[in-house]
Formats: sequence, C-alpha cells, structure tokens
Amino acid sequence: MESDDDFDEELFLQKTDKMEHLFPNLKFIPYHKHIDILDNVLVKNKDAIIYYKHNDYYYSNYPTTPKEIIYIKRNRFITYRDFYEECSTHWEHDCGDHRFLEFIEVTNDTQIDMFFGS
Repeated sequence: MESDDDFDEELFLQKTDKMEHLFPNLKFIPYHKHIDILDNVLVKNKDAIIYYKHNDYYYSNYPTTPKEIIYIKRNRFITYRDFYEECSTHWEHDCGDHRFLEFIEVTNDTQIDMFFGS
C-alpha cells in the first residue's frame, strides 16, 4: 500500500485517464495501477465469475441491494483486460459514492471479488 508521501497525483490521473479511455463504459473508477498489467493473468482458469454486492446503505431505499454477477469465459486463462472488458460491457448498477476500485481478489480459483472505496 502506498503512503500519502509516495502518491503521485499526476501519474494517478494519467493512468486513470488511460484506463477510462480503454474501458469507457465502466460505471466505476478502475484501479490505476492495473494499466501496467492488463495482459497479465488474473485467474488461472478459462472461466470465472465477477461478484460484487453493492453497498446496502446506498441502496437502502430499494427493496433489495443489487449484486453484480458477471460470467467470464475464454479459451485461455483470464487476464485483467478480460475482467475490465466484461465489467465495461455487463456492469449494471451505479456504485454511488464508493466508485474507486481499490483491489480485487480471486477466491476459490474462479470468483473475482471486488472492493471499492470513496
């Protein structure tokens, strides 16, 4: 994790702009450091599920809190680029005030869990 002293705002903005240019339909702010590893393997499997349960408090006036469940299937291992392409194409709900993707974690070798901040 970077300390505040190590944070380079200009580099952050450049990388975020590049990510937003590559994936213009994302409904959240991508993690800027992923621009350098887009073609690296994220999941050592040919299919996976992206999963995120939205913030209960943001959707408190709705009957249920939405979940994003997006299935990815490729003929090779799944990369970070695949992850963002699928999110750009299939993500449905607004993330509210927690729009910054802080990190992702692969569980059970096939589930990609997402963690957001504001």
